[in-house]
Amino acid sequence: MFAEAAGDATSIADVKVELPLLRTPICFIVDDGAPCVNPVYYWARDCDKMPPGTAKPWIHTEAGAGARSNLTPCIPLSFLQEYVAWANAVPHKGKFTVLPIPMGLGRITEGLKGCPKTEVDAWVKQGAPGSLAQESGLKAEVDAWIQLVRDNLPQMYDITPECWTHTLGLDLNSMKTTSEIESDLLSRLSQSDPLTELVEYISGALSALKAAGFDPTGFTNPAWFKGDKKRYGQAIAEAFLKIDGPKVTFIFVDVDQKSPKVLPQTLYVDRSRKLACVNVPASCNEPFAAQAWLGAKIDPSAYADTYLTADGARGRFADLMETGSPIVFFAHWNTLWAEGTQGGLRGVQEIIARVNRVLAKQVVWMKPSEIARWHVAGETCRFKTDGNLATIESLFACENFTVSLGIAGSAVKEPRGVTVNGRPLRKIPYREFALEEGTFTCKDGRVFAGFRLPEGRTELEVAGSE
Repeated sequence: MFAEAAGDATSIADVKVELPLLRTPICFIVDDGAPCVNPVYYWARDCDKMPPGTAKPWIHTEAGAGARSNLTPCIPLSFLQEYVAWANAVPHKGKFTVLPIPMGLGRITEGLKGCPKTEVDAWVKQGAPGSLAQESGLKAEVDAWIQLVRDNLPQMYDITPECWTHTLGLDLNSMKTTSEIESDLLSRLSQSDPLTELVEYISGALSALKAAGFDPTGFTNPAWFKGDKKRYGQAIAEAFLKIDGPKVTFIFVDVDQKSPKVLPQTLYVDRSRKLACVNVPASCNEPFAAQAWLGAKIDPSAYADTYLTADGARGRFADLMETGSPIVFFAHWNTLWAEGTQGGLRGVQEIIARVNRVLAKQVVWMKPSEIARWHVAGETCRFKTDGNLATIESLFACENFTVSLGIAGSAVKEPRGVTVNGRPLRKIPYREFALEEGTFTCKDGRVFAGFRLPEGRTELEVAGSE
C-alpha cells in the first residue's frame, strides 16, 4: 500500500482495456491441413456427390474448370518438412488445421485406409526421393506427417479440426460420408434444439485429434456457415468441456476484408461454469488463391503488397492498425503448395518477413486462442474505482493484460507507483511500443499498465506524484 503525502491525493477516474501491451495483435491461419492429400482436389471431386440444387464452391463452377482439371491429389511430405523448418525459424504465431478424416478418406491414425489404390500409388509416387512414402508406403508417410505437426507446430500454432472431413458430412453411426456437405450439416444442426447432436459431432472430431496425440484449442468451420453462430459457439464450448479441453476457446468462421475495424465477437459465455467461445474473424482475404490452384507463378512481392507495402506505410495491415483492429490473415494448405510451385508459401514468407522487419515493435504475434482470451477477459471484466484504487473482477486469466487509468487528481502530474495485488510494477519512461508485462508508463494524464490478470479479484493501486 502507498502512503499519500498531504495534498497528494490521487483519484482514478476510469479504467479502459487496451490492446495487449499497446501493440496490435497479429495472427496467421492455415486452413485445410491434412496428411499428404491435396484438399481442394477432393473438394472438387465431392461436389459431384452433392444433391441437385446444392450451392457448389467456385472450384466446381464453369469459372473454376481450368483449376479443377489442373489439380493433383497429393501434397508430398517433403512440403510439410520444408514448411516446418521455415515455421520454426521465423517468429510468428497462428492456427493450423488438422483434419481427423480428411475428405472422408479414413482416419489419420489409420493411414487413410479409404484411399483408392490408384490414388495411393500416385500419392506414394509423389514422395520425395528417399522419403518415407517410397520406403514404407502410405501409412508411414501419414504417421510422419502427424508426428512432424505434433512435435513442431503447437508451440506457435493452435491446432484445430476443420470438422471431420471438410467436404461431406459424416454419419457418426456408420462413420461413412453422406451426400450433405459438412458445412451445411453444421449450419443445420446449429438451429436444432437441443444442441446434443451438434455437440456430439464437434466433440467427436476433437476426440479424434486427441487420439492422434494433439491437444486442440479451437475449432475451424469448413467452408461457409449459414446457421446460428451464437448457438454454434455454445455447442463448441460444450464440446470442449466434454473432452476436458480449454474453457476459453475460439472458432474461425468469418472473413471481413472491407470493414475498417474487425474485432473478435464473444459468441457464448457461461459465467457460472467459466466457459466461453469467441469468434476470431480474419480481417484480410486470401490473395491469388485461384492462381495458386492453377499452379501459376506468383510473385511473392505482389502477394505481400496486397497486405502491406515493403516500407510498412500502406496496405490492409496498415489500415487495420490505424483503427486498433487485430490483424488476422490466412491461407489454405493447398494454396501454399500451389500445385508444386509453392507460390503461396513464398508469398506468406515474404509478408511475414515484412511484418517482422518493419512492424516488429508495433505488433504482437498471438495465437487465436490468445486473442480470444484477451477479448473475452476484457469484455467480461467488471471494474470499480474508489479513490486511488481500481478493482477488477475477472472471469478469466489473461497474459499481457493491459489497461489505462484516467487520473483525476489535479495535483498529480505523474504517479510515482502502481501496484497489482500489492506487487509493484516497474515504471518506465513513455516510449511508443515499449510497454512490457510487469511495467507501467504514463502519457497525457493516463497510466498504462501491463500485467498478468488472474481469475477473480485484482486490485490496482496508484500512488501520487513524487
